[in-house]
Amino acid sequence: MNLSGAWWFAGRAMTAANEAFEADLDLVVALGWAHIESHAYKTLLAEAQAAPHSLKPALQLLASLYGLTRLERSIAHYLAAGVLQGT
Repeated sequence: MNLSGAWWFAGRAMTAANEAFEADLDLVVALGWAHIESHAYKTLLAEAQAAPHSLKPALQLLASLYGLTRLERSIAHYLAAGVLQGT
């Protein structure tokens, strides 16, 4: 193998490594967002439970709407993963 062939293989290996890193980075970012959204939802539910009686219905509705917007935003992923069924 000549030097140009070695550079070609090294370039292909670097491209493959970069693509793998990018794919993993996307997964890490998605998992991070999922964790933050889960924490925000749980915190909102806890605050709704601790709120004065007159505010509970509104805050519980707000928490439900927040949860539904998160599901709606990622519905394709949940359907593809089999977490939700489209019937």
